[in-house]
Amino acid sequence: MLARGLRVLQGRERHDEGSACALQLGWLALERGDPATAQARFGMARELAGESPRSVLASVGAGTALVDADRLVEAEAMLRGALVSAETLQDADGQTSATAALVRCLYWQKRPHDAIAMVALHPPGLGGAAPRARLLAAYARCLARAGRTADAVRTARESQVLANAADDPGAMASIELALAETLIAAGDVDGARVPMSRAMGMARSSHLPLVRIRALLLQASAGGDMRRDLRSLGRVHLPPLLGVRLSSALSSPHAPVQRRLEPVAQLEVLLRLSQQAEDDATALARICAAVLERLAAAAVAVVAPDDRLLCLEGRSWPVVSTITKEAFAGGATIPVEGRREPQEAAEPVRFGGELVAVLGCRWTAGTAVDRIESGGMMRAAALAAAPHVRAILDRRLPEPPAPWADLLGESASAVALRESVVRAARAPFPVLIEGESGSGKELVARAVHRLGPRRDRRFCALNCAALTDDLVEAELFGHARGAFTGAATERAGLFEEADGGTLFLDEIGELSPRAQAKLLRVLQEGEVRRVGENMPRHVDVRIVAATNRRLADEVVAGRFRADLRFRLDVVRMTVPPLRERASDVPLLAVHFWRDASARVGSQATLAPEALAALARYDWPGNVRELQNVIAWIAVQSPRRGRVGPSALPRHVAQAAVSTRCTFEAAREDFERRFIRAALAGANGQRARAAEAIGVTRQGLAKMIRRLRLGDDEKTA
Repeated sequence: MLARGLRVLQGRERHDEGSACALQLGWLALERGDPATAQARFGMARELAGESPRSVLASVGAGTALVDADRLVEAEAMLRGALVSAETLQDADGQTSATAALVRCLYWQKRPHDAIAMVALHPPGLGGAAPRARLLAAYARCLARAGRTADAVRTARESQVLANAADDPGAMASIELALAETLIAAGDVDGARVPMSRAMGMARSSHLPLVRIRALLLQASAGGDMRRDLRSLGRVHLPPLLGVRLSSALSSPHAPVQRRLEPVAQLEVLLRLSQQAEDDATALARICAAVLERLAAAAVAVVAPDDRLLCLEGRSWPVVSTITKEAFAGGATIPVEGRREPQEAAEPVRFGGELVAVLGCRWTAGTAVDRIESGGMMRAAALAAAPHVRAILDRRLPEPPAPWADLLGESASAVALRESVVRAARAPFPVLIEGESGSGKELVARAVHRLGPRRDRRFCALNCAALTDDLVEAELFGHARGAFTGAATERAGLFEEADGGTLFLDEIGELSPRAQAKLLRVLQEGEVRRVGENMPRHVDVRIVAATNRRLADEVVAGRFRADLRFRLDVVRMTVPPLRERASDVPLLAVHFWRDASARVGSQATLAPEALAALARYDWPGNVRELQNVIAWIAVQSPRRGRVGPSALPRHVAQAAVSTRCTFEAAREDFERRFIRAALAGANGQRARAAEAIGVTRQGLAKMIRRLRLGDDEKTA
């Protein structure tokens, strides 16, 4: 009925009612366990809603669907964008809903401390009762995972009160499960049975099958024998995230077949987990995660002989651990001891008789640890992990990257830029780089790639301003054979070539509205379709975009889509123009001189006076102009001796030796700098520069002639 109503509303172009209908269909699809359909419905709701609070709720729904689909990194980016949109629109319900969904996403990424910090930035004091209750419930689960059980139980009870006031059966059932989870974490299993029973009753009465499944999984994790019920779910279509939990409950050592598994059974389970992994690092992570869950530990780590951390699950691990040092020194098992706080244990990992690593386990203070079970489980884990540890250690380590080879400078702004690059490289989110033309935005993008976890995969770049709409589509998405005239063979696009790596989109602000819409679709779905094909291809690409314009201003002017800007503008960096870091000019000049003089076979050197003169010029073309000037000097200068200020181009030398200090001279100097900056910002296009500074094109041409800027350009 709702689907038919949506089609009718779309046909009548009643977008507001249509977006509400699509939104409701999306939530219904999520309740049925169909995140793919839900995501399509939420995407439709977002398109129909435009820039309104309902578009924020649609983005929250799409992010929730991505979480249920176990696409957690994409979900986090989507939800952070939704949160920014809600803050921009001052939508209290949207902010609280986006924060609740983002906290849930971080919970499933096992990042409870990041989630707790997020709630501290966005406390649940705004919006309606239902979204605030969901936020408190997600927050309580993260507190429990972080070991703050008392705070977790208190927060879960607060969410229970809010849910009762909201009169939302789905929210009430989910919050009852959150309360049960926090009580189990606090050790009150008997007390957890009451909210679990209430959640099961609500699931039956309100026809919420996924809530019932979650309740069964929670009962199984609490030690209940739910094997028959869990196995019956194997025939039910479940969303990927829930399906992974069910598989883990049926196959992991935490499944309640016996309270204490025999060593052989423990080893079988761990070997099965590791053999299903796609690489050695993933296999090691799964083994450690299984030990963490089975032994209710706070942290499990695998440490190499050089103190390198090969794998860590759970909380942080000290850089230098006493217990792993003892295990390496003695080569023997160090069992858990009740006298040691926090309680720790270590197990040597041997391969071919050689001690290759140590498996360490740590529990929070006051945890009751079964010494026999922990010892058997850790021995089994060490045996299962040994071949993977050996493979990781044998793999030749890549040469340490040199990300600063091109990002030179000792000024405060250059140092701050490099620090921003380091922070951006560690985060898995899209990066937007703003800066004037020639300031080195692509160098910053390459540094982000070299420092990030995708450094071993491809870095692909595209200048969006250099291609037409059709060529941009073919370059980005690829094309099938015969898709258009000249397409003699099929060709993969840059998204496919950069799969697993980084795609750099330079001058993103120059994209046409049509190209922006197609790019937004790919970023939302994570899929590309080649031109002339209907088959979608999944891609995992990190986007780094650059522009010489402020996208916020472009959105206001109607030249750039707001939703695409929020997709791209997650981590923003601004590259300072060279005139704002004049102290770096000598360092850059010497660097460029070494390269240019070597290429022309010159043995001359730049005199200090020449470097000082270069530093006094304002460089409207930024680093690119400096590099070209240095190349010009290398070609024009003698091959030996010292190169002084007289060898500089006339416009640079005049700026350096100018001694006029009258008001007219200062005004003329300011006008010259101002016009140069406007031309540089417009990539030399006089019409665009004139529009930017508020004069006619003819007026700009007169100023250029009066200030003799045309002569300077010819000289350069």
